[in-house]
Amino acid sequence: MDAGSADHPKSSEHYSQMRLQLALLITILCAAASAAPVDEYNCSNIVTGGGNVQQFIYDLSPLKPEFNITIGKPPADDDVLTWETTAGSLCGPITTKFDDKVQRKCGDNTWFCWIEMILSVGGPPIPARVSQLAGGPNFRPEPHARGQELDLLFKGSNKTINVSFTCNTNISPGKPEEKIEETDKLITIKWESKAGCPSTPKNSPSGKGGMSTFGIFCLILFIGAIGYFVIGTAYNYTVLRNMLPHWDFWSALLAVCWDFVASLYERVSGRSYVRL
Repeated sequence: MDAGSADHPKSSEHYSQMRLQLALLITILCAAASAAPVDEYNCSNIVTGGGNVQQFIYDLSPLKPEFNITIGKPPADDDVLTWETTAGSLCGPITTKFDDKVQRKCGDNTWFCWIEMILSVGGPPIPARVSQLAGGPNFRPEPHARGQELDLLFKGSNKTINVSFTCNTNISPGKPEEKIEETDKLITIKWESKAGCPSTPKNSPSGKGGMSTFGIFCLILFIGAIGYFVIGTAYNYTVLRNMLPHWDFWSALLAVCWDFVASLYERVSGRSYVRL
């Protein structure tokens, strides 16, 4: 048996170990990416901006977190009154308990609920139509800066509710305007209050934020790739006298890529056709 045949089992065992190590590395990277910190929503510490954009902090905790906006509709006849109520919450799901018909549509994890009520003469108000506008088990509103003012977006399946805050130091806590601007996809609720006035983070006066989750993942992936090649090269050179780990795989991959590029170039340039 020649020396090459004698080394074959050792080389195969080494490749198996390297494949296992590579799979372990990928698993660790995926776990690190999934474990990266996710911004939690806190209505007393809402931060907008970051990176190269000026950061602002808003504290909405002085406001009454749950509110209702009720708008009457012109009566269909003299005996029936109809009004629409938009119930919302700024800091978490609505805790107010509705009657059974409303609760079935706007139960737990509801942040915004729309209710149409009908009142007949001599009878109690009856919910005619109910719709959950925004909510869900993992629902979080999205803060966006409008200059130095705040737009708090609650994105539902059919509509987005924008609670648009305007800074006014003379109004505290304030309440939303008793009117709603509505289009097909957007409901805008305007709220003027001192709580809409931002502060600037003390440790980030210029608005420079930290690295994003995707940036951290790319950095971990890059460091892992460098470690793979450095450690694999050192091991292969000392044990198998090969410079790169999985040399056969990488050389075959480069050959396939080169063949693909050459074939693509020939098709584009027309060299793959034979003139008669």
